[in-house]
This record gives sequence, C-alpha cells and structure tokens, in this order.
Amino acid sequence: MSVVVVEKCLFYISIGGSLGVVDVVFSVQNGTAILGEDFRESRGTVQFTSGQTTSFINITILDDNVPEQRDYFTVSLDSVTGGAKLASPKTVTVTIETSDDPGGLFGFVNRSQLTIVNPSLSADLSFVIQREGGAEGEVEVSGI
Repeated sequence: MSVVVVEKCLFYISIGGSLGVVDVVFSVQNGTAILGEDFRESRGTVQFTSGQTTSFINITILDDNVPEQRDYFTVSLDSVTGGAKLASPKTVTVTIETSDDPGGLFGFVNRSQLTIVNPSLSADLSFVIQREGGAEGEVEVSGI
C-alpha cells in the first residue's frame, strides 16, 4: 500500500472485531524522508474502545523552503493488545512529492517584449536566463 502526500498525512485503521479495549502500537521509520526534518511523529499508540472499529493515525509533514526531490518514509503497525491480531498490510509507504522546485525556477532577466527597428544588417539578440532557487542537477532550457 502506498500513499502520496503534500502536507498532511492521516491514516485510517480498522479492526475486525469490536469487543473490549484494544491498543494498536505503530512506529514510523526513516526512508529518504527524515524524522524531525520531513515529518514529526516517530511512534505512538491508538486505543480502540469497546464497540469502536475505526480510528486514525495522524502524521505531520514538515514543510520548509529547501528544494527537495521526492522523499518517503514507512509507517508500521507493530503490535496489538486485548487479544487482537495484526492483519496485512502491516506497513504503508508514504511518499512526499517533490517540493520547492529542486531544479530551480527559470525566467528572462530582460523585458518580456522587445521592439527591433528593421536593421539594414543582420543583428544578434542576446537574452539572459536566470535560475532562481534550487540548483540541483543539470537542467536544459529549450524553446517551444
């Protein structure tokens, strides 16, 4: 199972029975996303009261101004109490999509319109393109 998120992550969990109190212990493991840099929670317990069959795990995705490629982390259901058993899937991979333009933002430094008087000779025009923000990797800018 995979989930793609941008800012918030809310997991829906469900149990088959509804008799008695059941605790579900979960943990979050680093992937390319790192605890404290990309997300907040590392572990916790969700309690189901008698008669309750659904609940949620809430994980906070931390936003910053650092250009980053796609990152991921994993959430696992580790154990249950009250005579319950874990079913599959017991893990979910969460993908945080690319953010803050890791390749950068590109635009012209010159004005957006230029008027050229019909020259009697050939003329070369130069345009300056500026890369702002992320400078990750080699990027090619081409005309349409």
